[in-house]
Amino acid sequence: MSSTITAVNVDGIQFDRSDFLGSGMFGSVYRGTYKGQSIAVKQIEKRSDGFPSIEELKVWQQLDHPNVVKLLHCCASDDDFTYLALELCDASLDQVFLNQDDPRKYKGPALTNHFEVFSQLASGLEYIHSKNLVHGNIKPENILISVKPTDCGDKVTIKLSDFEFSKAVDKRETFTTSGIKGGPLWFAPELFKMFGENLSLKKTSKEGDVFAEGLVFGYILIKGRHLYGEDSHSIMENLKDNKPVYMDQIHELHWARNLIENMVTKPPATRMTSKQVLVQLQSIKIRLVKEEEKLLQQFAEPKSDFMNMIKDFNQRGFDVNAKSQSKINALHYLCRYNSKTNLTDAIQLLVELGIDVNAKDEYKKNALHFLCEYNSTPNLTDAIRLSWG
Repeated sequence: MSSTITAVNVDGIQFDRSDFLGSGMFGSVYRGTYKGQSIAVKQIEKRSDGFPSIEELKVWQQLDHPNVVKLLHCCASDDDFTYLALELCDASLDQVFLNQDDPRKYKGPALTNHFEVFSQLASGLEYIHSKNLVHGNIKPENILISVKPTDCGDKVTIKLSDFEFSKAVDKRETFTTSGIKGGPLWFAPELFKMFGENLSLKKTSKEGDVFAEGLVFGYILIKGRHLYGEDSHSIMENLKDNKPVYMDQIHELHWARNLIENMVTKPPATRMTSKQVLVQLQSIKIRLVKEEEKLLQQFAEPKSDFMNMIKDFNQRGFDVNAKSQSKINALHYLCRYNSKTNLTDAIQLLVELGIDVNAKDEYKKNALHFLCEYNSTPNLTDAIRLSWG
């Protein structure tokens, strides 16, 4: 097929090369259709070293999980390309942390709270491992964001993608793959100890996946920075010595701190499994619900230090949009029970932390209703303008 022809139709996969979405290690991605469904089409050169065969891709096609990008169809043509029809998503995780002026910046609905994002990633990886598969390529670029409209608003789902290197593991829970796969900045330290700088042949494993997932958890919490350094060289050197130099950017009281440490600082033999990560998250959830409810109640008690309460709320990693059983969040409590002169400072801090200023309680009242009904502070107008102006 001539490269000058833009319209492509191969075994039901249809797309136009002018509708370009991006490119990766092995090929280009386009917007297309398959059986009437909008999809992402990945076009890969057949001669790409290390790329799996159609038979190996069929393994990915059999996966069916809400937090795993669905491979709908794959086929080869006579024009030296393999085509993948993939579930269409809206962005990748790395785009969330780009600068505002970057055209690739994700500007869709806000992601769900950190706990929910972690739980979705953990669920997807545990599912992959339960199928006796290794992902081998976990990094922010391969974690996709799907936005679907519902009657209750947009539903944002996190999905693992790019399983070009997934293979069934051997009896030792590892598989061998040739070529540098994924990004070495997301490799587990044991790979560097085994192969040094020569990563042309490596063993990857379920333990390596858990390590990479822990790095992604940290990446999210410290807003797009790598736990092991700022630049590629320092990250590589710190990975070799297993020194997560930015772990302290996650507060020691944060609910995820211990979890991430157990995912990245432990040697592979004692590292958490994907199943254990999921189970620990479920246990954390029970504790978080109780602690968030307790802290929210404290906002109903007029105090002079509620600025520190908000900071403590954030340091512990609690969801700023957490609600009580009567659907009251921290901003509701603050606007109803506090009329201190620094009320506007507290509101500003909550807004900066991402609180939903329009959230409603069980009686359909938002924080503005409470603010106007119960406060007579001299800077009431400033408080209203700050959040709702």
